[in-house]
Amino acid sequence: SATLDTRTFLRYFSVKDNGKIVEPPTIHIKGFMFPVAEVYLSTIAMKCGYHKALEAKSPGADKGKAENIDCQLIARLIDDIFFAEHGPWDFVPDKQVREENQHKWSTAKGGLESKGAILVFLPGVGEIEDLIAALRMQKS
Repeated sequence: SATLDTRTFLRYFSVKDNGKIVEPPTIHIKGFMFPVAEVYLSTIAMKCGYHKALEAKSPGADKGKAENIDCQLIARLIDDIFFAEHGPWDFVPDKQVREENQHKWSTAKGGLESKGAILVFLPGVGEIEDLIAALRMQKS
């Protein structure tokens, strides 16, 4: 894991052998860190002109699901992001972050056509299934 605290991991998995502490072997693999930027739904919605929709709640939300998750809106925003010139990077509000990472777009899988990826955090399985269904109805 890129965020693993190696010392804690090694202490946890170490064993005693004849009174001596033996740590498990560690392997260090140099890798590529993909650029990541956090962009919140409200920022994307404002840029796409959906700011009033953020206040609306999902109609007919099932019991046990978060009532304020509008999967149709999220699916529309994902489409807007997908069809933006630089994909998700067009929605990163920090211009410096965009400029620092722009050269990395062409090195990603897909070359110059690669625009990055979108990661959506949802509270539960029901919302994930609803978003999948909404995305299947979108143009992207």
